[in-house]
Amino acid sequence: MAEINFIILGIIILFFILLAVKSIIYKNKNKESQSQQAVGYSLSQENQRFSGSRKFHFPGLKLEKNRSKLRGITPSLSNKDNFCIVCTSISLAWIFLLSLYLFGLFDNILIISLLMGMSITGIYYLTDNKIGKRNKKFRVFRLPFILTLVIIAYYVLTFENIINSILIVAGLWILFALIYAYDNTKFVKKLLECCKE
Repeated sequence: MAEINFIILGIIILFFILLAVKSIIYKNKNKESQSQQAVGYSLSQENQRFSGSRKFHFPGLKLEKNRSKLRGITPSLSNKDNFCIVCTSISLAWIFLLSLYLFGLFDNILIISLLMGMSITGIYYLTDNKIGKRNKKFRVFRLPFILTLVIIAYYVLTFENIINSILIVAGLWILFALIYAYDNTKFVKKLLECCKE
């Protein structure tokens, strides 16, 4: 029982460290964005003094007096910089514990597998949301995708021969690819609505 308490405490500490790092990254990006906006605004002011025009023309770039319009040309925080702190904390915890397990310094595989299961679920939902926004029909592949993640996690934990499992999941991918290509609307609709909220 002391093991799990130590791991939970470690995840909590890691969570707050990552939260601080994320807020520092966000603040720096925000300051950078604001300074770029200020430079753009001062350039437009200089141009107005010399030309009497309200716009500064530069090849492929328009700077206007109105600061709100400057937001369109300045880089903003992208989703690439955004990461889930909980997911990252959990993932780093099981990667660290798995490393200890592989070196023989930690022997509780149950805790590692529970944390890996959380990561699998997070990857599944993240992928489902990203792909589902582009093409909802790709959600047909949810079952083969999550089973592929489970097989990968199982192999990482056991290093057992998983050829039979790979063949089964490969067959499942082929079956779902055929369903996707055939486009039987009723059946595909049932598959897409299986997890509807």
